[in-house]
Amino acid sequence: MRDLINEFLGPVFGYTTEKYDNVVITKLLNYVNYNVLEAEIATHYIKVRYTDFPAEFIPLLRYLKDVVPAGGKGESEEESLVGAIGEFLERFYGSLTFLADNTAIFGKVGELKGEYNVLPTTYKFFSKEQLKKFFFFKDYSDEAKVAFTKAVSYKDNETVYIPSQVVYLTDLIRPGEDLIAYSTTGGLSYHEGFEKAFIHGLLEYLERDAVNISWISRISPLRIRVPERLKRKYSVLKDVACMRLINEFKGLFVIGCIGFVNGFYVGGAAADITVEDALRRAVYEVYQSISSFNKVSDEDVKLAKKLTPDLLVDFGLVPLYYTYVKKDFLINYLSNLNTVNYEELEREESLSYRDLAEGVLNQGYKIIYKDFNVEKYIGRGKLVKVIVPDLTPAHTPDIPFLGHHRYYTVRKKLGLSETELFTEEPVPFP
Repeated sequence: MRDLINEFLGPVFGYTTEKYDNVVITKLLNYVNYNVLEAEIATHYIKVRYTDFPAEFIPLLRYLKDVVPAGGKGESEEESLVGAIGEFLERFYGSLTFLADNTAIFGKVGELKGEYNVLPTTYKFFSKEQLKKFFFFKDYSDEAKVAFTKAVSYKDNETVYIPSQVVYLTDLIRPGEDLIAYSTTGGLSYHEGFEKAFIHGLLEYLERDAVNISWISRISPLRIRVPERLKRKYSVLKDVACMRLINEFKGLFVIGCIGFVNGFYVGGAAADITVEDALRRAVYEVYQSISSFNKVSDEDVKLAKKLTPDLLVDFGLVPLYYTYVKKDFLINYLSNLNTVNYEELEREESLSYRDLAEGVLNQGYKIIYKDFNVEKYIGRGKLVKVIVPDLTPAHTPDIPFLGHHRYYTVRKKLGLSETELFTEEPVPFP
């Protein structure tokens, strides 16, 4: 495995930085040898393809096959670079360690669950309506043949087996395996120690759940009246609207910021145990959003104006969609939100990270984590994937995981009347 990693990593390693107000954004590029990887997997795995992206729109993707990008942000170049390297390690080892997983089990779910503690099939990734449309996915059921990887229950340290498809950042499956889901970076975190990696992964999972239910289950956020002192510190706050996304976890602040800078859509979201930290990190995400998109050519604009929700196969296409197709729709959405003072949020009780995790458990939710043990390859740090099965995970814009029962029950839990799910437009928070 170590030799494969050394071959897979290319010789070029560099980064660029940009500064916005007092925030430094680092973009790191690492060139890799995909031919080595393709040769390694050719006889053991099948590369999944579940989208037919029209050739006409390929120029919009703007991603090179042999480049793995990563970004970081902070108030110094060092802090920002560390974040970029951490994100690269998440994506690199989050996919490559799949090839060295000696904890994996494989077989028909109904047969495996008699011997192993596998994720119950009561958890569904796609709704019945989606499975009819996305015929390449199968229902997660006793009849499905799935590969699982060993993970741990945070509450009692018991072993739990989670489908590898939702843990590793890869589109590889075994011959004969059913495609039941896909993975994203949600809940995946690299830090110098386990505790920080675990907490960061948990916060990211809770953030994405709040974002998803806010948009898809129509739970209106509160638009924050941001004080002038923060607008002076982060000038982008004059161009974006920041919202407090509603969730059920005491002590958790989830803040989303979206708007238009020079006419182009930008956005970001973050979760933390104080409104100050959540807002700061959301603003960092906005600046990274500004930094991530180069000047769009006239030809790109022509294509972008033709985008539809089913063509949004990559997160990077969402800004184009909301800039050139649905800008007015998003502006109207923001204008109809109720407001709350930032100072009012500051006065809310602040809990510790440990209290937050305990609160999630006390609500009856399971917290499961996978330690990738990357220190045996790089000598330091922890890469951890956190999964809270009852909450909604991150998903690609065109294929949301609408099988999660939470979308259909959370409004009642929060004391709201029932309504139809809102799925016509993609979640606007990156």
